[in-house]
Amino acid sequence: MNRKKTIDIIISVVVAIVLWTYVISYVNPPSTTIVKNVPVEITGVEALTSRDLAIVGDGQYTVDVEVSGSRNDLLSTTADMLYATADVSELSPGQNYINANVTSSDMGLTVSDVRPERIQVYVDELVSEEKPVEISYRYSGKDAEPAVLRSSAKSVTVSGAKSLVERISFLRAEFDASEMTVDETAELSVPLVAIDFSGSEINGVTLSEPEVRIDAALYATKTVEFVVPLIGEPGLKADIKSQIIPSTIVIKALSSVLEGIDSIEAESIDISGITEDFTSEITPIIPEGVYISDNTADLTATIILGQTGEFSMTVSAKDIGITGVGEGLYALPRYPDDIYVVVVTGNLADIRQVTEDSVHLSMDLEGYDSGRFEVNVSCTVDVKGVTATFKPTTARIVIGIK
Repeated sequence: MNRKKTIDIIISVVVAIVLWTYVISYVNPPSTTIVKNVPVEITGVEALTSRDLAIVGDGQYTVDVEVSGSRNDLLSTTADMLYATADVSELSPGQNYINANVTSSDMGLTVSDVRPERIQVYVDELVSEEKPVEISYRYSGKDAEPAVLRSSAKSVTVSGAKSLVERISFLRAEFDASEMTVDETAELSVPLVAIDFSGSEINGVTLSEPEVRIDAALYATKTVEFVVPLIGEPGLKADIKSQIIPSTIVIKALSSVLEGIDSIEAESIDISGITEDFTSEITPIIPEGVYISDNTADLTATIILGQTGEFSMTVSAKDIGITGVGEGLYALPRYPDDIYVVVVTGNLADIRQVTEDSVHLSMDLEGYDSGRFEVNVSCTVDVKGVTATFKPTTARIVIGIK
């Protein structure tokens, strides 16, 4: 009994397989499937451009398409058998939604659904701006460094949606120097990539030149003495407490050129009259064919001044203030062109506030009658915390009756 049941089961399975094979192979029933990520071709871009408008982004859109047809046809269906288009010629600035029209190259397939139903497209003002080209390289070797000898462009015009173009900081041209040997030169065409202020790439813009042509070389490097001359003296008799100036610099050039270089001099830095800590860029004087290493830190010179300073000025006797003249009397200096030298000292921060208008010489003639006298002169300064000395300390005057 059990054996007969087993035989019946086997026969049933075989019959089912035969029937299924028949249906699939000969009847070929209709079915549906979804083809994902069908690329959408954007049309009407020229019309959009003629209206000074542009699509924000790279213009790459895809849709998922549901198609129906016979099972055999569906089994061989791929995304490249479907053609999707979307027209942007009539779009307006801002957010837009447009339909994607999908057709099939296989007459046996029918498009039954497109997802999403509408594509979201953002349109912005079309602008063009010059952006700087920055050349970089990939190289991990030691005692050598690439150098760019010539570049076909320092800047390139970028066109596209305003919101994208405004985000671009520079155009990067990066080349690989890992296979170059020391003293070797090469002519290279390097693609340009738009980079934003955070260092990320920006797509969806058009460059007037998609690549830059450069002459590059791999040069040996050398550390040499760096001479930075200072000229002049600080103002207000301030002392130089310390100076932070690089004493060496790394240069690169042909090996034969480097052999004859032991030092590099910079343009002189003028510190005449400085009254506070001072920082200046250093400009090296580089021989032809020699370059500064890209690993060189910012070349700056910093001068740090001491805490004290001195302000000096001269005052004529006729400019000394006179007070306390008795009623019916007048007073004049006997020698109005006599010169008084005033020196104000103190903390440099306070001395910086002293001016000629803040220093006052005066003499008090209270109690004097008519006649000729030599009287004491006093000095006051409107700035607190400073000390003033002056010579001479007396003035010769004549007091008369009006």
